[in-house]
Amino acid sequence: MAAGPYDVDGPAPVPLGEAMTAVARHFFAPRVLWRIAVTLLAIALLRLGQRVPLPNVDAPAAPGGVLDLVSGGGIGRLSVCALGVWPYLIARPVTAALIGAIPRLRSLAEAGIAGTRRLNRLLWAVAVLLGLGLSTVVVAVAAGGGFGARALDSTAFGPLALMAAVLGAGSVAMLPLAWAVNRFGFGNGHLILALAPLLAGFTGRFGAVLREDGPAVFAAIVIAVLAAIAVRAGVSQAQRRIPIQYAKRMIGRRVHGGGPTYLPIPLVSGGDKALLWVSLPLLAPALIWPGWRAGSPWYVAAFAVLVWVATLFVTVGARDWSGEVRRLERTGAFVPGIQPGAPTERYLAYVRDRLSLAGATLWTLGAALPLVTAALLGADPGLFLLPVTVFHIVEIAMTTARQIDTRVRMRAYAGVLR
Repeated sequence: MAAGPYDVDGPAPVPLGEAMTAVARHFFAPRVLWRIAVTLLAIALLRLGQRVPLPNVDAPAAPGGVLDLVSGGGIGRLSVCALGVWPYLIARPVTAALIGAIPRLRSLAEAGIAGTRRLNRLLWAVAVLLGLGLSTVVVAVAAGGGFGARALDSTAFGPLALMAAVLGAGSVAMLPLAWAVNRFGFGNGHLILALAPLLAGFTGRFGAVLREDGPAVFAAIVIAVLAAIAVRAGVSQAQRRIPIQYAKRMIGRRVHGGGPTYLPIPLVSGGDKALLWVSLPLLAPALIWPGWRAGSPWYVAAFAVLVWVATLFVTVGARDWSGEVRRLERTGAFVPGIQPGAPTERYLAYVRDRLSLAGATLWTLGAALPLVTAALLGADPGLFLLPVTVFHIVEIAMTTARQIDTRVRMRAYAGVLR
């Protein structure tokens, strides 16, 4: 029997060829291509700046190790953009600590858009000062022979001051470049410009693993990295949905509200930030103790414990549950079966604590998996920052995918929204 007009189960399936053509047409839209080009151009400019040597540099001996890995070889070459965006990334927790310690800055943080703009200017100022300070330290180490006896043409004050000024200017130039990616490109510009040199460094490290340890060890580490990516993507998207019911209200002759909804509680909040906070301090022992390797049991144990504690701490403190309960009471919402007020707050805290423990454990297992695999197989490709690199790459990929999807949808509905 022929189907009637109301017997159709759903829309007719779109052929795969037409669907792929539509996706390609939206993906290669001029605005999307422009944003991709801006992002790639920023990465290219950074890598070019990390190839251009500073003035007064003759033939530095690349120190290798952690610093060279972090800078993608820029520190070893004593290049103009050797510091990259790391002064800004270091300035963020410093500025956050200042905001928490100084009441005047704390009031600015609560002052809306105007206060946020002033705090952003403070963040840039702290980043500039840190860039100049780190530039002075690098030049002082080079003058002391840390990059080889013949690394510099002259150790007089004038050439050294010029080197520090140019290196500091290179770090300052990264700030508007990262802002351009945030404004006109895709993803977080500062993270993209921080991870690009790391990826360049890891390419050489993994090539060394393939040559020295064989394809079996290389394949095992790659599988561990892919598993870590899957864990990171799954845990970051997982959430517990607490059912919420709104009380019915009579407005005139109509009944409003009463519909069910939910309050999402994520498994992990701010895990990438916690991973970055842990990974950077763990680099310090590697600068003075050669035995502090990414594959050593001490490093893996310290990394796992600190990541678990930091992730749990950040997740628990990510939301103000007292304010959340007050908002529910103010809007006439409640959790079915739980009394409003303090009982609801205790229930939400109980659910949050259980989810945070599970989320921090899964997050730590995913982050430590590549390090544990390398340690068990006896490979040490310099994986100090591999977990934070992999996890932030996944975050950038997911953020970029959401931004592209938003652009595609805006383009598809542009005619309706006009």
